[in-house]
Amino acid sequence: MRGQSRARPTFDASALAGRGFDPEQYIATSLAGASEEDIQSFYDSLRDLQASTASELQSNVFENYASFVSLSHEISNLTADLSNLSTLLVQFSNLTQSLGNVVQKDSDGDPTGYSRERRGAARRTSVNDLAQIHSSYLQELWHFVEGSQKFLPAQPGRHVIRESLNWTELNAATWKPIKTVHLILLNDHLLVAAKKRGKASVLQPRHSVADRCWNLMDIEVIELDGDHDITTTTHAIQIRRGREVAVYAPPESSASECALFVQAYRRANIDLHNQRRQNDERALKSMSKICCRG
Repeated sequence: MRGQSRARPTFDASALAGRGFDPEQYIATSLAGASEEDIQSFYDSLRDLQASTASELQSNVFENYASFVSLSHEISNLTADLSNLSTLLVQFSNLTQSLGNVVQKDSDGDPTGYSRERRGAARRTSVNDLAQIHSSYLQELWHFVEGSQKFLPAQPGRHVIRESLNWTELNAATWKPIKTVHLILLNDHLLVAAKKRGKASVLQPRHSVADRCWNLMDIEVIELDGDHDITTTTHAIQIRRGREVAVYAPPESSASECALFVQAYRRANIDLHNQRRQNDERALKSMSKICCRG
């Protein structure tokens, strides 16, 4: 009877993990007395291991690259948030100092309190007039922008700051035009309205349909330079909310509108933060008084 055939040698990948691995010694031991077919089989197993290792390495690189890109975006967002926070702190410091100076001047120059009462009455009248103007503009917005009242119902203090017409929504990746929109900045929201087509847009350019609406506290508006070979657009703004990104270009005849709109957004955002901080402080004081009474 013939003896059982000896198994052809194959490379054991686990041997690489051992300390002090000596490739020459391993090959000499594994291929001792090996035939030409055994050597070819050993070589083929080495090639298979090389291919599987390269594929696994490529997969790991892709996975780690995606994680790296995601982490880079998070760091970029955090840097922008810290920058906004720094700006708000500076504005808050200046506002506090200005209010302190005004209070000090009133206390020093008006011992009787008569002037303060007169100024208070005039201020209340001005506030009421301003509220009526804000309400009128908001109702006008509801009339011209279909569906806007659903996003922007009447609230105390809500008003339109800037209305900018005939922007072009761009594809965020290719910067190719999608549609014509109007941007309406309010003291607490940013409304994007798609311009109506046909005779309605000719007779009344402001007629549009509400498309998107963001709370100013949730978004970041950035001015962009159009360094893109795929478009002739030279300026645009980018609106970011988390992973959601929208890009809009101003009319060609109003290239400076980008900077003006971003400046108006920043002022509105700062005012909104200050207003909410003051509301929180008043609510905290009210709660403290209630607790003390109890």
